[in-house]
Amino acid sequence: MPSPSVPPKRKPKPERSLAGRFPGLADEWDPALNDGVTAWDVSPSSKMRPVWTCSTCGHRWRTLVRNRALPQEGTNGACPPCAGVAAGPLRNLARSRPDLASEWHPTRNGDLTPSTVTPQSARLAWWYCEPHGYAWRAKVAHRYRGGDRCAECVRAEPLPESVAYVRLFST
Repeated sequence: MPSPSVPPKRKPKPERSLAGRFPGLADEWDPALNDGVTAWDVSPSSKMRPVWTCSTCGHRWRTLVRNRALPQEGTNGACPPCAGVAAGPLRNLARSRPDLASEWHPTRNGDLTPSTVTPQSARLAWWYCEPHGYAWRAKVAHRYRGGDRCAECVRAEPLPESVAYVRLFST
């Protein structure tokens, strides 16, 4: 990741620094990834955009210091994968539904993989049914919730008795 944007012009007093007021956030700050700038060098309201490393899942991302320390309504300043808004090592389709990940089309999804999408993603992806050799596109979230299955598999399933009866005698 490139270096953080604009380091602070002056250091805050230790008790007013990010590390002094939010030691939990300071634990997720890596000076080596932030050009030697530490959590003691910035205030919680800083507009600096450093690299953070999640203490739960290890994901690295950039966001403003003040977005983490003083989150606005509707945000919690948390790691995007842990907050459920981005895929990460602990929250992705491959981890939560390996059965669906096995139906991921091997060549048609470009750089997108089951490890880089969340189970509730609205992204369209290509899927492949090995037994029927059938490929189709569907939203990841639809597949996760049990919809948009292989059309050939659906056709091969026997109809429920009530539907078969109606079709048989309604002609």
